[in-house]
Amino acid sequence: MPDQPSPATKQLRADLVAALDLDSFDPAAYDDPEYLQAALEIHPHVGNLARAHCVAERTLYRALERHDIAHEQPPKHGPARTLWDAAPDTIPGDD
Repeated sequence: MPDQPSPATKQLRADLVAALDLDSFDPAAYDDPEYLQAALEIHPHVGNLARAHCVAERTLYRALERHDIAHEQPPKHGPARTLWDAAPDTIPGDD
């Protein structure tokens, strides 16, 4: 039996269904370009959307690329990646 989503994941899904006026949540909808654009307006952080769909962030970034949807992507490695992953309050002047 597949793992049940956590309460936080269920809440993310409920938020998406309500905000986008959907009948139900489709876990595979992340690959639909219209849904993806609308969902990112609701939850602009790819991590939240990935969590709602139980996929890796990289999977969503690939869907964005595949559908030519412009969205900021994290650097792959090095100091830039370290800064990307840092908590916002650890970088002075980054408001």
